[in-house]
Amino acid sequence: MQPFITKVKLSLLLVCLLSVQSLFAEQPKTYTFGVIVFPPLSVILPGSKECVGEAIDRTRHIIESSGHQFKFVCAPPARIYKMMELGQVDFTINVKSTKLLKPHTTFVEPLFTLLNLQMYEYEKDAAKTISGIRGFDYLGFREKLIEEGYTFSDLSTPKDSVAMFFKGRTKALITYQRPISHYLKNYLGDVLPKGIIKKDLLSMGTYYGVSKQSKHHDELITLLQNFIKANGAPDFISYRPQ
Repeated sequence: MQPFITKVKLSLLLVCLLSVQSLFAEQPKTYTFGVIVFPPLSVILPGSKECVGEAIDRTRHIIESSGHQFKFVCAPPARIYKMMELGQVDFTINVKSTKLLKPHTTFVEPLFTLLNLQMYEYEKDAAKTISGIRGFDYLGFREKLIEEGYTFSDLSTPKDSVAMFFKGRTKALITYQRPISHYLKNYLGDVLPKGIIKKDLLSMGTYYGVSKQSKHHDELITLLQNFIKANGAPDFISYRPQ
């Protein structure tokens, strides 16, 4: 009789263990997205601190459709880079070559979207000052421009750096097409002022990058990759939330 009771106890214990394991496996996790303020993919609404945009919408869809919970922190690039280094956010979107981000990040294929890097400059003679974003190395162009004699005036967001240039406080501006197009549309009637020379520098991809310090590092990479495989790269890149 005793062996039978022992077998029953062992069976009940096994059932309990499997139930507990299943319960924990089904618990949704919370992934925190580090959002760099980058109009129009992510913007802070005027008169508030609310951050909205396509990058947030797309990423929320990916996480929540996978059965997990989504949080985000919206901040200037330098702060997001530090949070990625410390694992205070789980993932972000950026170019692979960003020096302050690269050592602390695992990037996920395929690309999220394409960016076009551009330079704008007043034709008039002036000191070689250039407006840029703090923490951005612009795929090596920062170093090249410094070697050419430019002095950087760095601000914390794309909008601020573009605004500085159009207020005439620097001779030149290095920026991406989307932020400057967003600024022109919203503040200058969608018209580039006269006396400014535009130069296209190069195009590059941005990618999801997962913090190497994130406790969700491996599973988050798998989640993103599985979503991409299931939906196809073109759908992933061109997705528009309803």
